[in-house]
Amino acid sequence: MPGEGRNRSAGKQPWRLVRGLACSLALCSVITAQVMLFDRGLQPGADTATSLTVRLPAGSEGFIGDEFTVGEPGESWVIDAVRTWAVQPPDRAAPTVALADLFDKISLYGGLASDPPSKDEVVCGCHALPALSRDGHVSAVSGAPESARPRGVWQVDFDSLRWSVPGGVRLQFGVEAEGRGGAHVWFNHVSATKAAHRLRVFGPTAMLESWLDEPASISVQVWGHLMARVKVETVAAGCRVTLFGQGAVDIHRIDVTSLRFGPAGVRPSSSTLQASDDAGGPALVLTFPSVLNALPPGPVSLCLSGLRADGVPFEGCDLVDATARPRPSQ
Repeated sequence: MPGEGRNRSAGKQPWRLVRGLACSLALCSVITAQVMLFDRGLQPGADTATSLTVRLPAGSEGFIGDEFTVGEPGESWVIDAVRTWAVQPPDRAAPTVALADLFDKISLYGGLASDPPSKDEVVCGCHALPALSRDGHVSAVSGAPESARPRGVWQVDFDSLRWSVPGGVRLQFGVEAEGRGGAHVWFNHVSATKAAHRLRVFGPTAMLESWLDEPASISVQVWGHLMARVKVETVAAGCRVTLFGQGAVDIHRIDVTSLRFGPAGVRPSSSTLQASDDAGGPALVLTFPSVLNALPPGPVSLCLSGLRADGVPFEGCDLVDATARPRPSQ
């Protein structure tokens, strides 16, 4: 496991409710829960006096990155949130100075792990690590009373990412911060490792340039949910949704009472187990009161969400035409 963190996606894991509606002409769903997929979190007792940190070598531009994995091979996951930590720069360690006072914009970059391009390789912008969010939220470390919070260590959260990733594959990430009113240096909080660990050095254009060998990994926690395969059809009675029993979503081991569909989170009015689907596996066929009349005309991606029996959340979406079903006369 990269950096000695814990891949926590198998089995029942800590999860959190995320109340609210994610809806646009491209997507309409109710995200109900996130499960912790990877945990290399802040260790107890960390503060500016005891924390390990890593920063770019002097004179360099860009940011430091690391890697993690989620899930198992063959699974599909959506990463909803990433949390990491930063340590107050030593020259700005006054208690009245907050990290948010020193940096204007905090960005998260992420993608599939790769090696730096070789000397003979043609380099283009396609090799740059894409920005997943430029809206990092800085706050005091959560989960501890104020008197026990680590001094000079700040929590950085990136939410609403919807970063689709394959399970069991190495993923790389990094945080870049732009100094406010001067060139402040970003210090990543890291966790000690038993052996040397290879961190990643990204240049000012988010290109992976080199390695940095340190006995530490960047502290990070990752939350998300599984992706399931579904088919949504409009029928006279409303919508029929077929949940296919493939990959990590075993239809024999889901909590049927947790199933919700569309922007209003409608419960199924009926469910039928189908012995085989169009791919030769089992499927669960669900019917729902129509949700189309509440949507504007045109194509829309409607989503089914729910929980496996072990509490791991999943979601599946399919594109339908909201004008396909006749609407009530005005």
